[in-house]
Amino acid sequence: MIPFHKKQTRISIDQELLEEAEGFFQKTLESPIVGASLYDLKQKALKMAQLPHAVLIRGESGTGKELFAKYLHQESKNPRNMVSINCGAIPSHLIYSELFGCTAHAFTGASQRNGLILKAHMSTLFLDEIGELSFEAQSSLLRVLEQKEVLPLGAEIPKKVDFRLICATHRNLEQMVAQGRFREDLYHRISVLHLEIPPLRQRVSDLTELIYRLNPQVAQKLTQDAWHKLKQYPWPGNIRELKNTLIRLEVASDRSLIHGHEIVFLSAFNKTMVPQNIIDDASLKDKITQYIRQTFELHGKNVKQTAQALSISKNTVYRYIGVDEDHLDDTLPPKSLIDSAMS
Repeated sequence: MIPFHKKQTRISIDQELLEEAEGFFQKTLESPIVGASLYDLKQKALKMAQLPHAVLIRGESGTGKELFAKYLHQESKNPRNMVSINCGAIPSHLIYSELFGCTAHAFTGASQRNGLILKAHMSTLFLDEIGELSFEAQSSLLRVLEQKEVLPLGAEIPKKVDFRLICATHRNLEQMVAQGRFREDLYHRISVLHLEIPPLRQRVSDLTELIYRLNPQVAQKLTQDAWHKLKQYPWPGNIRELKNTLIRLEVASDRSLIHGHEIVFLSAFNKTMVPQNIIDDASLKDKITQYIRQTFELHGKNVKQTAQALSISKNTVYRYIGVDEDHLDDTLPPKSLIDSAMS
């Protein structure tokens, strides 16, 4: 017979284990990163979160790179808020003052403000789409990383700064380095650790869980043929496109069931759906490219309308039609440039 105090100890330990397991389960349910296929990647990110080194997150547009950046910051147990900036969303002539700050007399109409780098002091700085930074801004960022100090625009005395850096990109930075478009020394500074986020077409096993998590109302209405159609689709816009598709289904369907034939907008501009047996085929990118270019042509070569029709970003459209977006507007007027880029 076990003495009472030993029984009490065992009950106490069992209760602690039970509470720990319940806490882990609840945390899993609340995590925005969904899918069993990402388990190893999350474990890798968890280890990285405990280290001070810079992390480079790679992946196509819409795969959830920012979610992993937030996860890294959250698991680092830093009590301060992470500071985020999309490098591709700020005009090149404003990027310096936004990142590094400026004094009141730096330029006409300027007001003194701390840049985002100073706001990230003792916290995490997340630079999304780092590949969009101009070469000049890359040089300034490198100086900050090397000297641990920031010189605001118009200032004479630099300010000390300390932060954890996380960057993300959909671009091939190694190729950009080889082409002289991205500084090699900066590349090595920002890529001490790597995370590669897989596209949704490589995570078909997660699709059911993702759909139930993103939109349980729609998930409960899907018939077998609807599920089949969703799982056959290659999702060039990844999770962002999936989320938008589910929203449109929720709005468009007022019935108790959603059938496969109702998901017409997935293939409205494509004659054939991409079958499952080529999802992992080497020619998949060519098929997706053809699909996006057909939509692009049907919308009069209007990038914005093409992106909206496919629920993907304009950057994704530009990438698949093979055009440098820095030299074109939404309507892409130079036909000769388009023809040569797409030939």
